[in-house]
Amino acid sequence: TPTYFQLLLADINACRDKSPTARDWRDVEQQLLTWQYQPGEHTFTESWMTITWYAVQESWRLGLLAYLYLAVCGTSSDDLRIQSCIRQTLQIVGAVKNCGSSNAHVSFFVQYLMVGICAQSELHRKAVRDKLSASNETKLWILRAPEFVPVLDHLWHGAAAGGRPIKWCDYMRSREAMLPVIL
Repeated sequence: TPTYFQLLLADINACRDKSPTARDWRDVEQQLLTWQYQPGEHTFTESWMTITWYAVQESWRLGLLAYLYLAVCGTSSDDLRIQSCIRQTLQIVGAVKNCGSSNAHVSFFVQYLMVGICAQSELHRKAVRDKLSASNETKLWILRAPEFVPVLDHLWHGAAAGGRPIKWCDYMRSREAMLPVIL
């Protein structure tokens, strides 16, 4: 995971939680909208690795924009900005999976989760369910990708049934119902 985007994720979470020290969401949005790949930041032995690294970063940028609009701005999942991010994320992930070495492993857990939350078509929902169900990644997360499949199923058969748009609170209700986190 690119560190730069992890820091922006923390900023978005602070905005979502209305932390008194949170940055203005517009500043975070502007940072995401104007982000540009920095060539030479990492050196790879093969060109496909450079392209893949850029694509991973772009998928993070798009996923975080969708998350910002949905969770912080209260935008509905059918918003054109969100749907554009979701569509592009799926295209990028598909391109990365078809590129490079079969030994390479790239985690798209967060991106697939955002796509799943906002997915309106059954085709996108099936793709997300298949990817998250088959995932045996990552030991860095407290919760694993397959644990979110029942959450998304609850959302898709409840508030988002029939492709209806949802708000962040709809996702949270599904997450709390199917995957309660006790603090």
